[in-house]
Amino acid sequence: MTPWSDGGERVAVLGIGSVGTLLTYFLNKVGIEPVLIHRSTEFTFPVLKDLQSGEATIVRGRPARLNELADRSLEVVFLATKAYDAPPAAYGILRKLRREGVVVATQNGLGTFETVKSFVGGGRALALVLNCGVHRAEPGKAVFVGCSESFLGPSTVDKADEVAEILSFMPLNVVAEIDQFRWLKLGVNAAINPVTSLLRARNGVVLTNPSAHYLALKAVKECEAVGKAVGIVFPRDPVGELWRVASATKDNYSSMLQDILRGRRTEVDFINGAVVSRGVLVGVDVAVNRSLWHLVKELEGFHYD
Repeated sequence: MTPWSDGGERVAVLGIGSVGTLLTYFLNKVGIEPVLIHRSTEFTFPVLKDLQSGEATIVRGRPARLNELADRSLEVVFLATKAYDAPPAAYGILRKLRREGVVVATQNGLGTFETVKSFVGGGRALALVLNCGVHRAEPGKAVFVGCSESFLGPSTVDKADEVAEILSFMPLNVVAEIDQFRWLKLGVNAAINPVTSLLRARNGVVLTNPSAHYLALKAVKECEAVGKAVGIVFPRDPVGELWRVASATKDNYSSMLQDILRGRRTEVDFINGAVVSRGVLVGVDVAVNRSLWHLVKELEGFHYD
């Protein structure tokens, strides 16, 4: 029996923010109404507005709290929380997974996929590098701009192809070496997200403002140097990828800036912070990423001792 042959009874989305809403939307399009794992006392089905079609869709699923689910009942769990919420969420889902079940980590940056692997084992953990424009417009409503090619892997995980099949309405490529795509996106995020957050500007500022351009370029080059030092073979030139993404999303507000504007914690610890921690270990200069990391933490209201 495949994970979707019963309408998605054994498929779950944990974290129903903008990413979780988008994943549920794609699952709905193949006939799956997943379990929607939430913490709220009341649940309202979120709405996804597709800017390409102009349509607004109420996504469908079966809302449940974690303690309401039977043990060993889930075969595929999409972990769609923020990066800082992912470790406890991944730990909490362990008893609900079937022995052959897999967890799909969708978070930006580094750290959460590694944590998931440590909990469930490398053969049951997948990373989804999601290259889709989606943001929270207001509580219960997400806006979907569009997707470029996303990546799922590693392909050595038994259920990788099955997971790709239930995401067939997304441009998705199953790859053997997922870490190189995670690092490629890390470089882009480390450059665009903190700079746009500090300047309160759209992504295109790194193309048009000389100071922003300089900082973004330095940040991505530091990330590239760290990645190469730890053995990453980048699938594309990280600098070229930065300018490509910045151009394609020039009118967008980065997710980090959106968090800052809402007074919420950002994922900077898992982006620039991850570049810094790994750079220190391999002896690579990460001065720009360190500065960006500290400045964004100040915007969050976090103060170092």
